[in-house]
Amino acid sequence: MFFAPAQAAKRQSEWGGRVLGERMLASWQQLVAHLQQQPRPWLRVQREEGADAALRAWQRMAAGQVDPSAGVVVSLR
Repeated sequence: MFFAPAQAAKRQSEWGGRVLGERMLASWQQLVAHLQQQPRPWLRVQREEGADAALRAWQRMAAGQVDPSAGVVVSLR
């Protein structure tokens, strides 16, 4: 879906939205698990929560202070 919106639309019409979503989620989870299991993972998920954390994360990124291997995920809930 990232660079193939027509393919995503095709799959949605073939499989239905629920199945497409389930397959995309399963594929994403497999990719993340694989990347995190490497001898030196190139992706580490770093979770933050709240508006203040979002601001701090953005400020660190804008200042170039975030490790490129960190995937920063901020939840505003």
